[in-house]
Amino acid sequence: SKDGYINCLYFAKKAGKNGKVYAFEPIPRIYNELLEDIKGYDNIVAVNKGVSDKKQIAYFEDLGGGGSRIASNGTIEVELTTIDDFVKEQGIEKVDFIKMDIEGAELDALKGAINTIKTFKPKLAICVYHKPEHFYEIPQFIKSIVPEYKIWLLNNEVWPGMWVGTKVFCRI
Repeated sequence: SKDGYINCLYFAKKAGKNGKVYAFEPIPRIYNELLEDIKGYDNIVAVNKGVSDKKQIAYFEDLGGGGSRIASNGTIEVELTTIDDFVKEQGIEKVDFIKMDIEGAELDALKGAINTIKTFKPKLAICVYHKPEHFYEIPQFIKSIVPEYKIWLLNNEVWPGMWVGTKVFCRI
């Protein structure tokens, strides 16, 4: 999505030439747009997979624009991996920051990142507005992994009277 592209560029600038941004995009159409958008940015790596709590194949529906979601009647076959497996397979030596806005699949993705979070204690920005129970389940889960995290909720997007855009932020 355009938001994802803007985030990639922002984080690429923050990471600098010695850092890397890994942008996961499971939908081929959006992934191909992402590849076009990041041409010339050597420190952004586009990954045509989704993240979850285990390696598996899932079926997605493309909602148009920048949106998609896992759906039992989805027609797009997508490979899912875990953040822990990806970090290990890529030999990533340090993880500073994880941002997730993945249409309600955030808790599963966090379950697949337990080792990464315990090991590196990265700053986190995790969307919680997709499911009402995520407002308490996600902070509790993160605190159970790294009890010393400071955690706060923030809605940093302009949607008057709505919780759209609300994220849990965590840091040591």
